[in-house]
Amino acid sequence: MGEKSLIKADSLTKIYKKNVTALENFSYIFEENKITGLIGLNGAGKSTLLKILSMQLYPTGGTIEINGEKIDFQNDSEKKIALLKGKIGFVSENAQFNGDLNVSELLQNTCKFYGEVDTKNQTEQNYQRLLKLCSLQDVVDKKIKTLSKGYRQRLSFALALANNPEILILDEPISGLDPVQINEIRCLVNTLKKGRTIILSTHIMQEVTALCDNIIILNKGKMIQSGSEKEILETTGESDIERAFIKLQGNENIGTENSSKEENL
Repeated sequence: MGEKSLIKADSLTKIYKKNVTALENFSYIFEENKITGLIGLNGAGKSTLLKILSMQLYPTGGTIEINGEKIDFQNDSEKKIALLKGKIGFVSENAQFNGDLNVSELLQNTCKFYGEVDTKNQTEQNYQRLLKLCSLQDVVDKKIKTLSKGYRQRLSFALALANNPEILILDEPISGLDPVQINEIRCLVNTLKKGRTIILSTHIMQEVTALCDNIIILNKGKMIQSGSEKEILETTGESDIERAFIKLQGNENIGTENSSKEENL
């Protein structure tokens, strides 16, 4: 039996003001029990795509299906969109928290909210589950503003998982972490893979190799290649994903000149 498709994107397009096209005719089926990596140069449209898939941003054109239920962003009710959005957890690169709260306060309040929405979601059991899953026991009484970035990311994962989402979208989740923290987050992501669809945006090619079952490469808002790492290497004739990525950009001399640009699209 084939894998269950949780998200289907069909011809997604986003045009900003001044006719800036951030995403053009993007179509892809994201599968359950798989991690799909999203890579591209700054400004390639990764953030725009993630925001559309998580319904933080509405597309100019195209549709999304979640478990076969199509979303019409122009005509569907806010209630319907909100219900489907509740199936998605989102972890950003730099999540913003109220730093004066303790870890326990924020996480318990979040679990309480989802417990009120879904009576099957037992608040205390969920809270304890998340503390253990994201290894937050040692900082449970600390103020969020005192946490290291590694623990802040763990807290971001815990909050994103509070409603036990079927879909998990990760936007540069290991940026700025040290090697030990990176390994911890990598292990956590692998643990979360079963029964979920995970979409991971990253600039770090080692993460693509370590975690991703499938890879999507974007360039100027368009998907220029997709497939497993093995398939992409065979297509490009390269020995590693970094060289394949550079080759697919159409410029084998691409270096770090783009690395300092902030991705705005």
